[in-house]
Amino acid sequence: MFDVGLGTLVTYNPTVVAQDATLDIVEGLFKLHDIRHAPVVDGQRRVVGIVSLLDVQRARNGGCYVTDDGFEEATDLCVSDVMQSPVVTVRSDDTPLAALQVLLTHGFHSVPVVTDEKLVGIVTSSDFLRELSYGDDPLFREPLVKHILSEKAQIDAQESLMAAGRKMESLGVDHLAVVSGGLPLGYVSRRDLMIATPQEIDVLTCGHVANTFHATTPNISMAAKLGEGVRILLEKHVKVAMVVDRQQRSRGLLTVRTALAGIAGALEHEHATFVGQAIA
Repeated sequence: MFDVGLGTLVTYNPTVVAQDATLDIVEGLFKLHDIRHAPVVDGQRRVVGIVSLLDVQRARNGGCYVTDDGFEEATDLCVSDVMQSPVVTVRSDDTPLAALQVLLTHGFHSVPVVTDEKLVGIVTSSDFLRELSYGDDPLFREPLVKHILSEKAQIDAQESLMAAGRKMESLGVDHLAVVSGGLPLGYVSRRDLMIATPQEIDVLTCGHVANTFHATTPNISMAAKLGEGVRILLEKHVKVAMVVDRQQRSRGLLTVRTALAGIAGALEHEHATFVGQAIA
């Protein structure tokens, strides 16, 4: 599938932020460059953290944040207060499979790429999907239903967000299809629960999923191939798509993570085949 090194997937010279940058600056950069995460570097371009839009939103919505010095108002925070650190990185000479395994193992959507401990680029989940969508690998033609979250990963629109959170935990997933009478309405994500404001705590307990779900999710036929589904994720700039049958009833979810897992499986198979041939 990827008969070249990691270099063809890397975005070089990505947008970075400094540890002392304010949250306003970070939000401005995210909006300007249409990104959701950025490496945090020191003066020698060594990666000291990574900050995401979710980190900023949680700090904003919480009104205050716990730092080494106690509680601080969100308006007084800088990147070093909210960033994730230490950071998992990959080397520029690592394989695509190694980078992909980092994304899947840690649930990341991006990972910094370093050479001699200094940042040179970043590789994202979209980079892997884009490479798959351009190619003609057999994985591209596999049935979509082999790479989706099953019908178990769904919840009725009248259930509470707390119930949705419990179901995500029990199934080990980050998304649930939201349905009504078996018909798909959209999806709700773990991220939706994580950015709740203090005023929304009661909503988490007794509010309905119907008040929170994403309703603009594209639908994909369960008869489609994986490549078609990946193209829709990329073209619509979404991380989730509803999978439906001929009667337009919900049959599961295609997510970036399930698509990446398919790519990882194909790469692992290629590697095992290569090793087997070398030994023979």
